[in-house]
Amino acid sequence: MLWRLTLAVSYLFTATLAKGYSTGPGLVCGALHPGTIAFIGKPLLRDSRGGTVFHISEPIWGLGGISTITVVVDGGYSTVSSERFIAAAPGWDGRYQTSGGGLGVMLPVDDPAVRNFRGEVRNQRRARMEVQVYSAESVPVEGAHIRLTGKPGIFEARVGSGFDAYLSSFSLSDFSFWSIFDTIRIPPGEYEVTATRPGFILDDSSRRVSIPPGSCAALQLKMNSVSRVTGRMLTPDGRPAANAFIRLQGLARWGWRERRASSETTTDAQGYFSFASIYPGHYFLFDHLAEIGHFPSHPLPNTFYPGVHHWRKATRLEVEEGHSVEGLTFQVPDFGKPRRLEVMVVDGTNTPVPGAFVGDGSLDMYDEQIDNLDFQRSTDSDGRVSLEIWPIYDYELRASFWPRHGRMISATTRLPAGADSARVVIKLPGLRLARR
Repeated sequence: MLWRLTLAVSYLFTATLAKGYSTGPGLVCGALHPGTIAFIGKPLLRDSRGGTVFHISEPIWGLGGISTITVVVDGGYSTVSSERFIAAAPGWDGRYQTSGGGLGVMLPVDDPAVRNFRGEVRNQRRARMEVQVYSAESVPVEGAHIRLTGKPGIFEARVGSGFDAYLSSFSLSDFSFWSIFDTIRIPPGEYEVTATRPGFILDDSSRRVSIPPGSCAALQLKMNSVSRVTGRMLTPDGRPAANAFIRLQGLARWGWRERRASSETTTDAQGYFSFASIYPGHYFLFDHLAEIGHFPSHPLPNTFYPGVHHWRKATRLEVEEGHSVEGLTFQVPDFGKPRRLEVMVVDGTNTPVPGAFVGDGSLDMYDEQIDNLDFQRSTDSDGRVSLEIWPIYDYELRASFWPRHGRMISATTRLPAGADSARVVIKLPGLRLARR
């Protein structure tokens, strides 16, 4: 229990530093992410994408001979009229940003942390960085050998595995999120990155990195699994299922740990599909076929590979490290002819409930809880709604309603495949509407 408390305190302290709160010199180190630029500047105007254009009066780190730069600042356009110290890092869209989430900082010019950073630039203070490696699914990649090559020299890190690895980050409410890392001390500068690990290749976005002086932020690299899942999807009569949305969903597995992972794609004109960079683990393949069925008022049921309507009957795909699963044939079965079902929603006194939402839920393949509404329809003024349902599919119907005091959800009404019911009543027992 003591180690958890220690980690929690460490986590909160690191999070405070990452936000760039200035309570003394050096406390912005967690905001100095790889690729950070730093300057003294004054806001000029707002650009069309919500960024702030700054005039650079003094470049400090990572800038060439430019006089203006656009930065997306935390909270939107900066209305500060005086000069500020800006340390901004590249965001997910490539634009420089400062954010309360630990990506860069904006401080008064006379802040002690600014004076401290100037000294770190002058002295070329080494960064102390955690090297973390993740896959496309944000799952840690263990056992990677990392090499950074630049003017200051060659520096290496080996991301640990198993019980020898360090625990880097976690959720205070869920200790199942683990991040594996190695720590290096490295001079600031530009570096070429290489990474080797059986079954994975370094992503192009991680092949060059700029290290700012005095940083203690993590160096996060991306490696992609070489494993793929490929195949072809066919309609019930054997034609290519073109432009169908399909998903690969399951559990990525590394060492003795597992984490949920999913990937999505669309079939091409001939029904072929391909999922790239699939982390080793076990997965289910399933579809959403409203696009090819042309039934917007009554969506086609989800179908699991190789062509069944429930994940318990589906074939689980095992993706082994360094190997692919290829040449799958995923044929959609004949759904039969849809029939009409009338649903009436009533409150605890059997009064019809207009404006309630009725939807079909599905059993979640992880927790076996009904938590996904595949489609929803709203009841009319008499509390009724008509649905088109398929005879080969099991339905899990629920009703929900938003009165003034919050959302109410009914119990589940189950309609097994082949049921011939033409009308069902769903009750919201805790609801009491005024009688009309």
